[in-house]
Amino acid sequence: MKFLTSVISKQLMLYVLLFSTVITLILTALQLFIDYKNDISRIHERISHMELSNIPSLSSALWTVDEQAVKLQAEGMLKLPDIARITITSPSKKIIFDQFSDEPITDNNIIKYFSLNYWYKNTEIDLGTLSITATFSNVYERLWLTFLIILFTQGIKTFLVSAFIMLIVYRLITQHLIKISENTQTFNLYEKTSPLKVINNSHHLFFKNNEIQTLSKSVNQMQNNISNIYTELKLKEEMLSKSQHLSHTASWYMNLETQKVYWSETVFELLHKKDRQLTLDDFYLYIPEKFRKELTEQINKLEINGNPTSLKHELLTDNGSHLTVEHQVYKYSNHVDNKVYLLGSINDITAHEYYQKELEYMANFDSLTHLPNRVMLHKYSTQLIDENIPFVLCILDLDGFKEVNDSIGHQSGDQLLQMIKPRLENIIGPNDLIARLGGDEFAFLIRRIGNMEHCYKRLNQLREAIKQPFTLDSIKVQIDGSFGLAKFPEQARDTITLLRFADVAMYHAKQNKEGFSLYDCEFDMYSPRRLSLINDLSIALGKQQFSLYYQPKITLHDGKLCSVEALIRWNHPEYGLVFPDEFIPLVEISDIIHSLTPWVIEQAIKDTIQFGDEENFSVAVNISTRNLQDIEFVNKVKKILEHLNCSASVLQLEITESAIMNDPDTALSSIKALVAMGVSISVDDFGTGYSSLSYLKNLPVSEIKIDKSFVMHMDANNNDLVIVRSTIDLAHNLGLKVVAEGIESLLIMEKLKSLNCDKGQGYHIAKPMTHKKLIEWILNNENPNALLLK
Repeated sequence: MKFLTSVISKQLMLYVLLFSTVITLILTALQLFIDYKNDISRIHERISHMELSNIPSLSSALWTVDEQAVKLQAEGMLKLPDIARITITSPSKKIIFDQFSDEPITDNNIIKYFSLNYWYKNTEIDLGTLSITATFSNVYERLWLTFLIILFTQGIKTFLVSAFIMLIVYRLITQHLIKISENTQTFNLYEKTSPLKVINNSHHLFFKNNEIQTLSKSVNQMQNNISNIYTELKLKEEMLSKSQHLSHTASWYMNLETQKVYWSETVFELLHKKDRQLTLDDFYLYIPEKFRKELTEQINKLEINGNPTSLKHELLTDNGSHLTVEHQVYKYSNHVDNKVYLLGSINDITAHEYYQKELEYMANFDSLTHLPNRVMLHKYSTQLIDENIPFVLCILDLDGFKEVNDSIGHQSGDQLLQMIKPRLENIIGPNDLIARLGGDEFAFLIRRIGNMEHCYKRLNQLREAIKQPFTLDSIKVQIDGSFGLAKFPEQARDTITLLRFADVAMYHAKQNKEGFSLYDCEFDMYSPRRLSLINDLSIALGKQQFSLYYQPKITLHDGKLCSVEALIRWNHPEYGLVFPDEFIPLVEISDIIHSLTPWVIEQAIKDTIQFGDEENFSVAVNISTRNLQDIEFVNKVKKILEHLNCSASVLQLEITESAIMNDPDTALSSIKALVAMGVSISVDDFGTGYSSLSYLKNLPVSEIKIDKSFVMHMDANNNDLVIVRSTIDLAHNLGLKVVAEGIESLLIMEKLKSLNCDKGQGYHIAKPMTHKKLIEWILNNENPNALLLK
């Protein structure tokens, strides 16, 4: 019987027997204890009954001295169960009767004493003492017999129940567990295993869907899942192996505790190793010694679950080839077995390195001439800029190269470019650079030693080398070159700007047939800053980026403040404070002038009328030709004066001679309308233009301003002094006031005063300042006649 050999059945039976035996013994002990108590109680009840029924009659028999009756009474009590001895003693302790029964007397017995009394004439007479001895021997015999019977019957029952339970457990559980165990032991990942089936009564309704069936299904599901996972892992392993093979990537890992290394198949393929035996020390032998030490040091520094180390090194192979690999190593703690591993990844980048070098060469050198290209030029110039080494960037464009291409073909043109290369390289210095930018355009970086003479000498040599005839297909051709130069750091501090400046200079040299041209902003009409300012002008007014500065004018004979000139400034968000010389020409060619000039006039008047005396104090605002040509300009000025409710005499408009001469008729019409309103007109920068005195004579202007170019040097230049004196005399003869600008010294101011110049302004008097600073300047002016603020 298989269930008898089942270990779990035997264990179960043993536990059932032990448990049942213990329970049986406990219950038996309890039963025996109860029986013992009951037997003792019955003995006591029997003795009590003897006390009630036998002692009165025994006392009467003793009183009558009826020995026969006493004996009969005592023998009757001895015949009762468990009574072992009856003893009667007289009051003097003399034994009257003493007899034993067949019950054995042991140490476990009880003795009861009863007094034998008799009432005579109301007097209790002591007749003696009755002692009854009861034994427990029968009680113990009955208890022992009961114990044996219970033990025997319970033992048989326990054994039978245990055996039955063991059989049931075997049938319902054990045999299935054995089958599941056998199935699990024989489970093979490499072969398909038949599903486990639960046997015996599993088809009965009572046994359906029990835990064993659930366990069996779970085992089947688990085995199926394991098989699927294994299949998937094998597929992934195979795909990983294939992908590593395709990508020339190998991998390995090592258990740091056992020092055992596991290698992927691609490791042996990379090394061209035929056998598959390889230790870590053996692998190190494939690494050149100069990389081996570095790799070992980096691995020793690795932290668990930290950043991986990466090293590019060479790898020798068994077939004698050299590989370049990128080797990454990572130290990590595996949460599955809580052990620390080293994981390595080896990527063969030999081909990548080769193509990378090729690409790097192609990215930095010209494919036709093999000269450095624009990228290399930029790198080298950036290096010189970072080291703050002065140099000249020169761009060369070949003159006549297009004719060569058009006449004898592009192939000959390419040949010419290749022939130019050695000529240029023979002249260029070892620390300088020559690059081909494209087409027939070359660039040179020439370090500057002292002044520019060294650079010009080198460029002359280059030009002479280019001008030497070339023989192309038995045809002699001669070309020339145009050179454009830009200097670092004086003209620009970045390569892009230097290239643009040099390009501008080169085109200037080509257009003017000069051969060489150094960059000058005079012929650079499209600088990035200029384009940026033109673009930003349209939004500057709306974003309140403009502000006004004021420069005081004084009457020279008494030094009183009589007027201020409003000067606009542009607070650019990128370039900072931009002065009028730079952006006003841009304003005059854009439509913003129609809104900007009225804004300046209104803001200047607002600031000026705070000083009080509008009749004797004014603010001057510069206007341009386009303002005078604007038919709405006069009405705009009129509306501003009406809006601010102030006298027109507070406003003075300064116009240049050129503004008048561009369109004299329109200018005259606008000026007359403004003067009719009460606005005064001043001619600015007088003497720098070519104005007609006849127009000046007919214009309703009130004053002229002598340009500072004549005033600033009149103390040292006699011609300037003559021009200033003549201008003052001319203006006074025409009934005009004269203002001299550019007064930068006391000597100049005293000289102008001696020439009877009416007014003056300049840095010696005061520099342009904000409205707030102007108020402080007026308050701090020691002249007691200075205007007072409201």
